[in-house]
Amino acid sequence: MKEKRIIDAKRHYLLFALFSAVLPVSAAVNIIAGSIDISLPDLLRIISSHDVGTTSGFIVWNIRIPRAVATVMGGAYLAVAGLLLQVFFRNPIVGPFILGISSGATLT
Repeated sequence: MKEKRIIDAKRHYLLFALFSAVLPVSAAVNIIAGSIDISLPDLLRIISSHDVGTTSGFIVWNIRIPRAVATVMGGAYLAVAGLLLQVFFRNPIVGPFILGISSGATLT
C-alpha cells in the first residue's frame, strides 16, 4: 500500500511539473497569436526593453499581457473556488450544482 502512495505522489509531482511547464508556453502563445502576429523574437525584445512606443509594443503591453494575466488569474480563482467547495462540504467530488452556482450563472 505504501508503494502505491509513493507512485501516486510521484505521478502528482510529474503532473504538477508538466502543467507548470505548459503554463508559460501557453501564455506566450496567447500573447503571440492574434489579428496582428508578433514573432517570438519581437515579443522577447518588447518585453526586455519595455517598448511601448511601437504598435506591437502597445498591443503587447496594453492588450495581450493583461489578457493573459487575467486568464491565468481566472483559472486560479476557479481552482480555489472548487477547492473551497470540496473543503466546505467535505466531499472530494462536490460540484457547483450543490449550492445552485451553475443555475445562478445562467441568470447573468
